[in-house]
Amino acid sequence: MPDRYVLDAMGVAFEYGDEPWDASVEFVAGDGSIVYVGWDQFAEYVYIRWRDREDRAVLVRYKVVKLHVRELAVGAQVEVVSKSFELHGRLVIDIGEQVSLNDQLTTFPTT
Repeated sequence: MPDRYVLDAMGVAFEYGDEPWDASVEFVAGDGSIVYVGWDQFAEYVYIRWRDREDRAVLVRYKVVKLHVRELAVGAQVEVVSKSFELHGRLVIDIGEQVSLNDQLTTFPTT
């Protein structure tokens, strides 16, 4: 999960939820769009909500093995990697002047 000190250095507001393992951050793009990222380390899930005037995307990922936030030249990037028995995913959100989202899911058949 993201390091709070790295987020502080980026100027990103970090908030704890009702439990110490719940936390969230919020990013604002240059066009005013807002990306909210919340996570629960204990339950291994991430909740993402991208809004401008209305919801653009609401995504939930379970069995999260990586949640990484990095600073870009302009803005930030959020990467979420999830792996379950049959489904692996990688979600990348770039927040700069605008928001771009790339979501890849791969299924693995069970035998």
